[in-house]
Order: sequence, then C-alpha cells, then structure tokens
Amino acid sequence: MPWFAMILERDVDMVFEKNKDIQNIKKDLRKKMLSKALALPEIYKKDADREITRLLLGLPEYKDARTIFCFVGVKHEINTRPFLNQVLADGKRLAVPLCIGKGVMEARRILTLDELKKGCYGL
Repeated sequence: MPWFAMILERDVDMVFEKNKDIQNIKKDLRKKMLSKALALPEIYKKDADREITRLLLGLPEYKDARTIFCFVGVKHEINTRPFLNQVLADGKRLAVPLCIGKGVMEARRILTLDELKKGCYGL
C-alpha cells in the first residue's frame, strides 16, 4: 500500500473515532439536559413558555414571515402550541417536522393543530 493511502486510511479512522466520541458526548449531554429540564418547577416552565412565545411573536422576522416552521413541543420540551395557534390565527402558513424514519424528517404544512398525530418515537 502506498504511503499516502496509509496516511489517508489512518486519518479516516481518526475521524470515525472522533465521531464516536462526539456521539457519546452528545448522548451524555442530552441525558444531563433532560434531567435538568425535568427538575424545573412547573410554574417556571409555564412562565418560560409564555415568555418564549411572547418574544417570538415580537420578532420582526416573525412579523415579516409568511411561512413559519416550528417543532411541536412534547413532554418536557417548550410548549409551542400557543405559538403555533397564534401563527395560524395570524394567517401565516405553518409547517411542522414529520418524522418519516430513523433520522429522516420532512416539513409538513398544517392548517389546524387538530391535524397533529403521533409519529416516530411517539412524537
């Protein structure tokens, strides 16, 4: 094997090892953040949800937008439903992510929140 092929193979192996390390770091960080989120008092979460919605609706980018893409908060996440309802009430097009397979999402336009159904991973 030529010397440059050996160096390239070594470098590729290093990238894969680093990627495994990054994936493990991300996994650990997600666990820690979930633990912290679950420990927050309910009143704090509700106040934070309201403030986040207020701030989003006040953004010039929101006011100028005709289409909004936003996730639908579940369980311990930010409750985005008040924001989503306001998007629709303001007559804007609303798209949300739809998980169609492992690691694969599509943006789907919805006209009402009644169209939301559980998808992959119970989301």
